[in-house]
Amino acid sequence: MNIKFLILIGLIITQYSSAGFALQFKVYDANNELQIINTSSQNLELSVFQLTKKILSETNILFESTELGIISIFNIGSRLVTVSETEFKAFGWCYAVNGVSPEKMPNEIYLQNQADEITWYYGYAAYKNGQWLTQCATDLKL
Repeated sequence: MNIKFLILIGLIITQYSSAGFALQFKVYDANNELQIINTSSQNLELSVFQLTKKILSETNILFESTELGIISIFNIGSRLVTVSETEFKAFGWCYAVNGVSPEKMPNEIYLQNQADEITWYYGYAAYKNGQWLTQCATDLKL
C-alpha cells in the first residue's frame, strides 16, 4: 500500500519587526512541491499547537484537533496498518522544532526565538514484537 500524499507543513519563524514576528506557513505535497504559503505576524507566547491551529484556521485549511494535538489535515488523519500479527504501523501528524521531534506534545512546547522553525509532517510509529521501534518516522514504507 502506498501513501499518495505526504504533506509537509513548515512554519518558519523569522523577524518581522522589533515588536513582533513573521511566521511563514508552508504546505508541501508528496512531490515536495509548494502548495500553500502564508506569512503573518505572530507572538511567541502561544504554544506550537496554538500557533498551528491559529494559522490553519486563518488560512481556511481543513483540520481536526484534540486538546493535545493535530489529528487530521486535509482529511488525512491517523490510521493503523497491520504488517503481521506482531507488527503494525500507526500513522499520524508529527512535528519538529528546529529539525528535532520533541518528546512532548505540541501544546507543551513554546518557541524560544525568532529563528525557530516548526515543521508538521505525516509520519508513523512502528511496533513489533511488543516494542515500539520508531516514533515519527518519515520513510512511509509499509
